[in-house]
Amino acid sequence: MKKIIFLFFFIFTFADEHLILSKFQDLQKFYYNHQIVNLKLKTISAKNGDIVVSSDYPIVVHTSTDDNITYLSNISFELNNTSPEFNVSLENNGIKLDQINLNLNPEIRNLTPPQNFCGVLAKEINVTNPILSDYNSSKNILYFDISFKDANINDFTFNTKIDFTLKDKNGSNSIYSYSAIVPNNKNSFVITYFNILKNRYENIPINVKLNDEKVSTQVDLNPVNKTRIYIINIILGTLILLWLLLYYYKRKIIYIILIILAIIPIIFLNWPKQEIILEKGEKVHILPFRNSTVFMVLTTPTKVKVINKKNGYKEILFNNKIGWVKDDR
Repeated sequence: MKKIIFLFFFIFTFADEHLILSKFQDLQKFYYNHQIVNLKLKTISAKNGDIVVSSDYPIVVHTSTDDNITYLSNISFELNNTSPEFNVSLENNGIKLDQINLNLNPEIRNLTPPQNFCGVLAKEINVTNPILSDYNSSKNILYFDISFKDANINDFTFNTKIDFTLKDKNGSNSIYSYSAIVPNNKNSFVITYFNILKNRYENIPINVKLNDEKVSTQVDLNPVNKTRIYIINIILGTLILLWLLLYYYKRKIIYIILIILAIIPIIFLNWPKQEIILEKGEKVHILPFRNSTVFMVLTTPTKVKVINKKNGYKEILFNNKIGWVKDDR
């Protein structure tokens, strides 16, 4: 009954001007530049139709109504130096019945970030499942999941990025998989972001130890180090010649055993790898785990070498790269 009375009041009051009346709810006194702003816009309509909200800004809008009189629009956008202007229109079967313009003129504050700022303003950031694995002789690869709430995710930076892949999205909450190359003498890291609820910078520590089990599954993302294999072959070959000479002069069986033991790794290192052809669309993972980052999707059928198997995955070498694919064949 109240809505009907209000509708009649609205029609008689605004009939000569507009068929719709819109107002933002719960506006803040100020917003930070590059902050993800979430607005609620309440619109009351004197006629049936669809409420359409547009802007010169790139915005995401979801509008709902229970009675075709009162509409609630949830608007989300990243604030970028200037205040946006919104156009609210009432449309029926593609015909625009009315429109109004709304200006949002809040105070826009610029931050003076610290040196290690990750570039993100958010209500909350959490880091989970950190993994530190061997990459090469001087670098490790740091892998973790990171969740954001109401954050300018595209501005996120942290060290040297390899991959940043969306795992899950639920409204303003997003979970990403992230991989970065880090020095191998470092196992403690900090992500600094600006908490827009607390109006302050916050540090997220990441402390992780190099896990031998994880390393054994990772044989680094760099191509197989042919120089290293060559050096090993030279060393083992030299030892074999030395043991042959010792056996020739001393005739002790221990030298024959040592020669056989040295030949085994030489055969293993130089044995031709199994080759298979992967189909177009095959996903190549960084690590042999279900939630591991996909760093490449094959665009054509590709011949690869299989160099290892672990956890239901095959480790493959192709185009000077190493990765993991599901072992489903």
